[in-house]
Amino acid sequence: MLQADVPGYDSAVRQGPRRGLLWGQLRESTQAAHAQAEASLAPLAQPDSLAGYAALLCVLWGFQAPMERLLGYQELPSAVGWPARKRLSALAADLTDLGVSDAPLPEAAGLPALSGPGAVWGTLYVTEGATLGGRVLRRHIEARLGPVPLRFLDGHGDRTQPMWRDLAQLADQYVTTKHDRQLAQQTAMQAFAAFSTWCSAPKYRDWSDLRFQRVACVAGCGCRSPRTRAARSLGACSTPKLSSASSATYPDRRPPDPALCPPGHRYP
Repeated sequence: MLQADVPGYDSAVRQGPRRGLLWGQLRESTQAAHAQAEASLAPLAQPDSLAGYAALLCVLWGFQAPMERLLGYQELPSAVGWPARKRLSALAADLTDLGVSDAPLPEAAGLPALSGPGAVWGTLYVTEGATLGGRVLRRHIEARLGPVPLRFLDGHGDRTQPMWRDLAQLADQYVTTKHDRQLAQQTAMQAFAAFSTWCSAPKYRDWSDLRFQRVACVAGCGCRSPRTRAARSLGACSTPKLSSASSATYPDRRPPDPALCPPGHRYP
């Protein structure tokens, strides 16, 4: 899901499970839906500023948060190791470091209903598959932006590939009927479609383009003018609140467009 024309993504995914029959079937049957999801994220997935990166993470939060809740409601086999696979806290920590904290962020709608084992495993295919592309994107963003918080995109760290392979083998053990395999396919396609719709929402993209450039200004240049403080209080679901550590953590960041920084800003 996190490809966005990043070199190395395809090989990262294909180095995944070689004996995961269900994963192989899902990879083939959802190829078009997967490609559409990647294309929908592409405009945000190669940020050239701290503001753009913050916007990307907020888009990912809007999908990860409800999907993780859905999976958390399920009685997953203990072998899945669900507690170790949850990544929302890592994403929250990245957002806090970027100055986006204590704000209710919008979330995606139209997510698949997890009505049986096949649906659960189809959803896991999408959410866990994103950890592979995320690690490739992590290296790409680090090369473009330098040291930024990358906990979420790091997936499961060095365990990402082994955990993906383990899940593929478990899927073949727990999804054994034709009905469940079909349900896994349908659910994975619905999840990709929901992600595509979410990333393509114009109002969210407009908000991130404007508001996060102002956030980058405050986090990067230490601006404390009244107009900047006002910019952070423009609505309940689009109110990025700066963490006190932001300007200290990234003192070398500059706003991507100084014209967006209110009069009276100052660099440290």
